[in-house]
Amino acid sequence: MFESYIKQAKLNVLDKFNKSKQFINLNDIVGFADLDLGYKAYLTAEVNWWIYEEQMVRKTHLNFNLEQTEIAALLQELDNLYFINARFDIPGFKTVVDSAVKIRLNMSIRPRTTLKWFVFRGEPTKTYNEILLRLDYLGDNRYIIDEFIRRVEQNKMIRSDNDIFSVIEFEKIIEQIDDEKIYELSPEGFVELTNPIFEFFNFANEEISDIGAPTEAFIIFLDDKQLTPLSKKLEGKFYNEDLKFMKKNDFLKFIYEIINDTETEMPVQNVSVSESNETIIEIPEDTCDDITDDMGEVAEMMEEGNVENNE
Repeated sequence: MFESYIKQAKLNVLDKFNKSKQFINLNDIVGFADLDLGYKAYLTAEVNWWIYEEQMVRKTHLNFNLEQTEIAALLQELDNLYFINARFDIPGFKTVVDSAVKIRLNMSIRPRTTLKWFVFRGEPTKTYNEILLRLDYLGDNRYIIDEFIRRVEQNKMIRSDNDIFSVIEFEKIIEQIDDEKIYELSPEGFVELTNPIFEFFNFANEEISDIGAPTEAFIIFLDDKQLTPLSKKLEGKFYNEDLKFMKKNDFLKFIYEIINDTETEMPVQNVSVSESNETIIEIPEDTCDDITDDMGEVAEMMEEGNVENNE
């Protein structure tokens, strides 16, 4: 669906570096002013994961007491030196950049799904330490990640970094955080959550307000937040109105259309099915002057069945 955009994003990153050398140093990557912070975070986290894997290998050497004070201090210094002198060979760098671009796109359009998959990789549990290491890769939608960490540690849900955390509990907390965030936002605030989408598709360094992103990205975004009636309604516009791209103001206009439809609770007068099997709902053109103040009220009305969709 987004293959051409992924290819362009990868080229944009790779073209910033001299690939004629055998290695690219992490210090050079972090110090590169023209590289997006999200990619710096991903590449830095990859190095920290390498170091973590080295630490896990050490723990298999049971003949040595690695917790002895002097040895532990030396190993900590070694890990610091590993980090300072970390480097990527060119094939490895290209592989990590490929992964970084794909994960960043997924994180921008479906953060809940991506967080669950990227952190747990299909496994039922992870140690809290591994969860933190995986979360460090992700630079977008940090409001979810930072609040997750705050809640876990404030509520003392873990006793040590080696405590086990289940994917079910993780998913539950992530959904709670995101739902609460949505409920407290105005329509304008809700639209701000799409900034990572526009930033990903910003290949010409335009102002956020001028960027047009594929409508499919917003359909997935709404579906990921379990705002299914909204995603279905936007999907109907995609197919029936040939709405292939949206700017930020277009998405805000769509949200207000939903609010107006919700407030008026207009009855369905005629229902017909188009050739593409999308249901077209014809409604009166009357509008309501009162606008809902926040997305929470819209969500509540949706739960009560007051938002019609295009299924």
